[in-house]
Amino acid sequence: MLVYETIELPEVVPEGREVASDAFRIRMSHDGAVIGFGAKSVWWDYDEDRAVAEDERDPENNVQYVLDVVGSNKLVEVASPVKPSDIKTHVQPYVLKLRKHLKKTNPDRVAAFKDSVQSFLTETVLADRKSFSIFNAQTDGEPNKFPIFVCWSPSGEWEGTEAVVFMLRDGLNEIKC
Repeated sequence: MLVYETIELPEVVPEGREVASDAFRIRMSHDGAVIGFGAKSVWWDYDEDRAVAEDERDPENNVQYVLDVVGSNKLVEVASPVKPSDIKTHVQPYVLKLRKHLKKTNPDRVAAFKDSVQSFLTETVLADRKSFSIFNAQTDGEPNKFPIFVCWSPSGEWEGTEAVVFMLRDGLNEIKC
């Protein structure tokens, strides 16, 4: 099994945290800079921190119908639909920190990362911005700056999937379990 965990970036992502695994349908895009996970809607019990069947929902608990990845990671929607100003506010600070991190840890990767992320943001997210939302994960109840993109009406190779969750792969560690 493969688990994907955020890398730690001070002031952006304070700690590594598991965000997905290969239990989801996975596709790489934009020269491997972007990883997509197929997602489905579930009833998520935030009090018990787990997916529940519709007939198991406890009316006393905070239960919502959300994407499995959104519920399991306690994601907070910060922009929908995505506008260029949202990219500047919610994505650019993270991308700049990640690029700085890559300059130290993998300098040969920086140019390809920059080009691939730019392509993803302009040709995928902003080109179809009405279908995209940006979420942030929470750390200690506060949203952190790790951007997670959700496409609500996937097409092409993702057709038949309720939604696709995209993350910048350079911001993730791949751990074999």
